[in-house]
Amino acid sequence: IIRYVNSEQEHIDWLFKSTYLNVVQQDTALTQKASFEKDPFNDVKTYIEEVKPYRTKIRNFSSKKQPVRENANLSMRTLLKKQKTIKKL
Repeated sequence: IIRYVNSEQEHIDWLFKSTYLNVVQQDTALTQKASFEKDPFNDVKTYIEEVKPYRTKIRNFSSKKQPVRENANLSMRTLLKKQKTIKKL
């Protein structure tokens, strides 16, 4: 039944216990740095497990990283050519 309901509906908050957590950690941009920086992913997960109530469980813990946006200096020009057709009668 759970699989059927999951296939029919997109958001089913009522199906599972409310004591499950879905955690999404949005990380800094993907850039190359000169020095090493520790990834805070495990530290955040450990902190949540220590602070959360006893019966609460983490269902999904994911880390999203975003690429750096780069600006490019571009100029565009469109050339339109008009075509004339002459019909002879």
